[in-house]
Amino acid sequence: MGDHPVIWTNEHFASRNVYIFMGHSPDLFQNEAYKTLLKNSIFWPAHKK
Repeated sequence: MGDHPVIWTNEHFASRNVYIFMGHSPDLFQNEAYKTLLKNSIFWPAHKK
């Protein structure tokens, strides 16, 4: 059935929450779009651009 990407955020609490489930392939870390998503999900809770 393949991978079923899930990205979930929650801004309704004092802390920002990000949940990313993209599958189990280590190849994701070679994908520029995934690396951008991961980087942004780290900077977003830290309020950085």
